[in-house]
Amino acid sequence: MPLPVAIPLIISGVKALLRFRGQIDTVLSINEATTGLPFALPPVPRNDAPHLNDMLAFYQSDQGKLLLQLKPDLQGDLTLILPNPNATTPAANGARGRLFINYYEAAGVQPDFLGPVPPDSKGIAALSTPEMRLAYYTVESQRLSNNPVLTRILLVSADTLLEFLGENAQTFISNPQTSSVVASLINEFAGKRNFDDDGIEVIFKSLLGSTILAFANNPGELANKPALKALFAALGDVRDNLGNDFVAKIISVEGFEGLIAAYATEAAKDPSFLSKDKIAQDVLTAVLTKIGKTLPQIIDDPKALIGVLEVGIGAAAANVPAILEGKINGQPVLAAVLTGVFQEISTLGQQNSLFASIANGQVVTDLYKLVLQAVAANPPKFTQQATTQKFIADLVKGLANALSQQAVTNLFSTETLKVIASESLTVLATDAQFLTNNNQFATKLLEAIFKASSSAIADGLSKDDLIDVATVAVKSAADNVALLNINAQLAGAITSIGDAVAASGLQNLTNAQGRKSILISSLQAVAANPVVWGQLQSGSLVQPLVQAILKGLATDPAKLLSGSLLTESFSQILLAVVRRGQQIVSKTVKAPDIEQLLTLALAQANLEIGKSIDGENLPDFLEKVVIAFLKAPFNLTTAPATNFKGLVDSVLTELDN
Repeated sequence: MPLPVAIPLIISGVKALLRFRGQIDTVLSINEATTGLPFALPPVPRNDAPHLNDMLAFYQSDQGKLLLQLKPDLQGDLTLILPNPNATTPAANGARGRLFINYYEAAGVQPDFLGPVPPDSKGIAALSTPEMRLAYYTVESQRLSNNPVLTRILLVSADTLLEFLGENAQTFISNPQTSSVVASLINEFAGKRNFDDDGIEVIFKSLLGSTILAFANNPGELANKPALKALFAALGDVRDNLGNDFVAKIISVEGFEGLIAAYATEAAKDPSFLSKDKIAQDVLTAVLTKIGKTLPQIIDDPKALIGVLEVGIGAAAANVPAILEGKINGQPVLAAVLTGVFQEISTLGQQNSLFASIANGQVVTDLYKLVLQAVAANPPKFTQQATTQKFIADLVKGLANALSQQAVTNLFSTETLKVIASESLTVLATDAQFLTNNNQFATKLLEAIFKASSSAIADGLSKDDLIDVATVAVKSAADNVALLNINAQLAGAITSIGDAVAASGLQNLTNAQGRKSILISSLQAVAANPVVWGQLQSGSLVQPLVQAILKGLATDPAKLLSGSLLTESFSQILLAVVRRGQQIVSKTVKAPDIEQLLTLALAQANLEIGKSIDGENLPDFLEKVVIAFLKAPFNLTTAPATNFKGLVDSVLTELDN
């Protein structure tokens, strides 16, 4: 039922309570509530006739309407006399007399008495302003158990402001921006909807408290951005649809005040969002309804609820046309995508218990965010639910496969796998346009990275290192779509590289971080020449080649190659070999040749230490030796030693110049 008075009048009532509540309590402590008004008029005959029209006009004014709500019995009296204000029946006389008494008191009008008037002895001077009397009527209404809706709204609003803000409550309600937020909340939860059912006061108090905290903790960001109307309205809609319990559960979740702050900040970034209150309300209602009906069944982390809401709000504010206004089979994009995410998580979780335990909390939030970013990157691709559902299904299955392989699950706890899953989704989101068109490729790439890194992880790499390697791989793929041409070979190539690094006996030359750097260097080399890498993998040549380079470097008699110098040398040599990779593909030069070449080169470099070679130029020396050899290969075993010496001399001469 709509409120009988305007919202600004309610705000005025809240201000009056905040300002005068202490004085009112003092007056009430001296007078018994059952004696009527503490400043009740003495039973002296009055001449009311001159004031009749003013009295009737008062009760139809804003102030009079407030009084009628706070003293609901007077409404019946007014209804009785309005048809005939001058009626003289006993009922009319009694009703008119009561209306006059309250009119004189509320309007501060001095009546015309027909006899001597005793001195006032009941505090009328202490309640001499309309605002003080309004505060008094509100408190008195509660004490007399009248407790109409207006009384409850005024008291719960004032009490909540005082509870959360103390002496700053008056400042908060007097600020036009923050008072408009309180007004919007009152309108949505009392002006448009029933305020009498069980639980609504608790919801209203919690929501107002969360709003107050959001503004108190983010004053600079939110002071001029009260963009909360659509959110309050959506919560009201969901209350109608799903009941008080669900709404109470939402606003009691830890961090709800942070959601309000994020909403107000994000929504206010785009003026077009603020101009579409009704659309935003409908979209948020759909999302909240979907959460209410689905989320608790598949997710045991209540904070995921807030995360999903915040992601949806941020995506809608960042891309109003595609996300806020977009539709998928007639359903708002935010709700349709959420439906797809919940469905795939639920379906796959029933088949894969490990994934069910991982796909919880933050993972759900990040997955939802990732899909929304993909939709925003290419809206025309996601106009049908079937297409959207397949995209989500492929993404979820790919992530599950990457996380569920034994090489990973044996190394990390479930809690760590949750973090890896969440961070992996962030990695995939680094190029939403690439992901939109290649989500299966991207998740296979992720799976290959996890598998290739497993041995290094067992040797000391952390989950953060794993994510670093994955980031390089995804970025390399996004920057060079030619990698898609070796889709079938790429995962195998990466796995082969990981196996080669694990089998090369590098522990004495470099630590886990060094082995991570070697993995990253290998990935960058793959991205630099994907065609050759595809051919190498097809011929099962990747692992032998990488292992040969690493084994050759491990023979270093001068002991210069360790740490970053080893990584640098490996990177330069690998790039050089693949640049002339047809020599390897055609098997003109074989992996053992590269190992032997590096062994000989390092032995020769050892002789040149202090003459023309040091740690700084050793990587360049080795790279140039490899390039020169691949330009004109010769048999390192049977050819005259002068062949190799001539090659080294020419490289040394080049270094000196």
